[in-house]
Formats: sequence, C-alpha cells, structure tokens
Amino acid sequence: MGGIDLNNIPITNFVFDFRTPEGYLPFGYTKQTIGINVIKKLNKIHESFTGYYPPLESPSDFKLNRTAGFQTYIVEQTPNTNYRLTTELKEAIDETQLYLVVLESLNVNNLYEYYGSDKFELSDFFSPQLIKLIKDNKNFKIVFMDYREGAYPHNEYFLTKIDDFLNKHNINHKNKVIISTNNNFINDTINLKKYKHRISVYCNNNYLLTAGKYISELRVANNSITENEYEYSIQQDINYDLKEKYFLMYNRNSDRIHRSYFLNKLYKENLIDKGYISFFENPHFENFVNNSNQYPQLNLIYEDILDIKNNYKNYYPLIIDNNDGEKVADFHNFLSRKDEYENSYFTIVSETNAESKYCFITEKTTKPIMNLHPFIIMGNPKILSVLKSYGFKTFNKWWDESYDDEMDFKTRTQMILNIVKDLCSKSKEEMTSMIKEMESVLIHNKKILHKLYTTKQYQKEFFNNVIDKGLI
Repeated sequence: MGGIDLNNIPITNFVFDFRTPEGYLPFGYTKQTIGINVIKKLNKIHESFTGYYPPLESPSDFKLNRTAGFQTYIVEQTPNTNYRLTTELKEAIDETQLYLVVLESLNVNNLYEYYGSDKFELSDFFSPQLIKLIKDNKNFKIVFMDYREGAYPHNEYFLTKIDDFLNKHNINHKNKVIISTNNNFINDTINLKKYKHRISVYCNNNYLLTAGKYISELRVANNSITENEYEYSIQQDINYDLKEKYFLMYNRNSDRIHRSYFLNKLYKENLIDKGYISFFENPHFENFVNNSNQYPQLNLIYEDILDIKNNYKNYYPLIIDNNDGEKVADFHNFLSRKDEYENSYFTIVSETNAESKYCFITEKTTKPIMNLHPFIIMGNPKILSVLKSYGFKTFNKWWDESYDDEMDFKTRTQMILNIVKDLCSKSKEEMTSMIKEMESVLIHNKKILHKLYTTKQYQKEFFNNVIDKGLI
C-alpha cells in the first residue's frame, strides 16, 4: 500500500516524442506506424491522447485507441506534474525531478502481447534522442501500464524482451522499467532477480481503487444518474424488510464458462428461483457447450461440459431488468440500480475470470460494497485477501471463507455453493437478523471504498512504485 504524500513528490514530467496541433501523441506507435498517426492528428480527426494502432493479427487494420489513462488517473489527480517533449529537454535535465515515458495497454492487444511481440523491437517505440535520455539519466523511467482486464498470460517473454532492450543500449539503472497490470499475482509470475533489479512490477487494482468516484457522483446527483434511458442508483440505507429473493447474481455475459458451470450447480440444487440472476443469450456460449469436450483452464472435463449441455436450456436465458443484451452491454460498468439490492440479502459476485493463475478484481466486486450488500465471490482465489489488505472486512463470522484460499476451481465452486445452499435454507427472518449483525461491516466497507478514491490511493501506489527513495 502506498503511503506516500502526493504533495511532496518530486516534480514529475511525462515525456513524449511528438506533439501535434491536436495534442501529444501517446506512445504505442512504432517507427513503422508513426506516419499514419501524425496524418490523422494533423487532420484533426480525434482529440488529444489518442492514437491508431494495428491488431497484431491484422497489421494493416489501424484502430483508434483512446490511451492516456495515466492522464485521467495520475496527471489530473496529482500536483507537480508536467508534459514535456524530448526536443525541449536536450541537456536541461533536473536530477531532482522525475521523467516518465508511459506506454499503455491498447484496446486491440493486451499489454504483454503487444509490446512483447516479435514483430518489432522495443527500440521501435522511441526516438534515438529519447533512448539516449533514458540511458544517460537514472531519473528517466519507462512505465508499462494496463488499466484493463488483468486475466491474460503474464509471461516472461515480455520481460526478456525488455531485458534485451536494456542490454542493447547498456542501460543499467535500478528500477528503470516498471510494469503494472490488474493482476494481483503479477509478482508471482516472474523471477525479478534475473533482471538485475532493473525491472519492477506491481498490481494497480484500478477498478478497486477508482470505484469510490461513483459514490461521490451519486451523492452530488441525489442518488440518480440517467444514461441511455437507464436510471442508476445505489442502496443508501440498509433495508431490513423481508426480501423477495435471497441473492443477486449479475452474469449478463454468458460467454464465460465458469458462470455457466456455477449456474448449472445452482439449477441442480433448485436454487435458481432463490435469486435475481442475469445470464444472457450468447451464440459463443451455445457453440462452446455444444461443441467442446473440455476447458483445461478450469480443469473442466467432458462430463462437466456435458452436464451443462444437458441442463442449460432449463434456465437459459435469465433476465433481471432488461432483455436487450446489446443495450445492456453499453450500461455503466460500476453502477446498476438499487432495487435488486434492496430486495435481496446478499450478492454472489460473478467475477470476470475464475482461473487460479490470476487474481483480478473488477467493478463486479465493488458493486455490492457500494450497495451495503454482503458478498461471496465466485472468481479467482485470494480476492478476499486482497480486499482485506486494503482495509475491507469480509464475512467469515457468518460463513466459511476458506474458499478464498482454494486454488482448484471445481473445489472452490463447491465450497461457494455450500455457502449459498446454507444461506438459502435459512428463514427470511433469520437472514434479516444476520444482516442487522453485519450492519457495521457493511457501512465500514462502503466508507473504505470511498476513502480509497478520495485519499488517492491509486496515485499513491503509482508514485510509491516509480520514485526512487533517493528522490524524496
């Protein structure tokens, strides 16, 4: 956890090679693709901090990428930050300041896949002048940042490529390259000692640390924000009336096999009708179930998938508030409406990913916290441990949370199912009594979620990882 004082950080300069009349050109282009980016900038096609980058599988198909999450999350939220061009710097480098070259994830390729591709060298992303500045000045650093989904392979080939780049240019400063993604297991994926301490990594937990923003927005808007004809709100006070349903479970996108596996378990235990559940029609899901024999990422074998195939038409699709899947796909990520939270006792969080080699927390986990709802997480292992590290309290007083330590997906799923079965077997009066016992925990968690945003924990962790101790 970053405990750094943002008011006392060094002056931080975000460095770019190019600026057009339409703004700085964010890194992500190569020497082969700079031309099309400059032309589009000169034609005033899009606003500042956008670029055009090709998917690796179709290199001639340039797609718009709105990058510079660091502009939104770091620069705009932090004092003492500037934008600088390499041509402006020349020899005027202040050793007390920090100079950062940021390369972000693209919407067409994940971070490791794109920058680690063998289609180009890392040298192709920087001008020779910038490479010289990076080499000659220890307070010049390269930062790779991914604010998006962290559930993709964090392989060492990317770090090997970075290491080759540093060796090629004889760059030997410690903590020279910082890699940040949304995978809490990022430190477990590599042996950093191999890279002479020149490369460091950390998880930025972007979804978790920025979610409190929407609590603030709803307070200002009297708990009602309307977008695309949908009214968003959150449960402001705990409702102690007897509820219509026991639980709430947003799945929506059925093209995630861990969701259909769990719903199939709920169906076989006659628990589907106990909750508000969304699970939309999706041809990819149906194609998978009808044509696949296994899913090794979750250790699912033929019999597991056959079981889903034999049952899913009995409960598929499932709708909560809107049956238009395409319209719902455009709904707000962090917000929904308060109705289902007020009329159910707990949330089964259906996270984006449930594989054991990732620990990826999204807005799906923050929604029940916003809504004063207790939760069980059907996702990666160790998510509860991460939440506790930020000060959240969980619910091991009321049910067994050892599922968080279980690395096997099927075993973890059964442990979660057992909790749900037990809770749904209680009377609604018993559930109401339990919620009353939880009141202080639920209020505490919502306050923590908001505090992480208002105290700028995201920005503190960023600077805690990029600033060398000698600079502060």
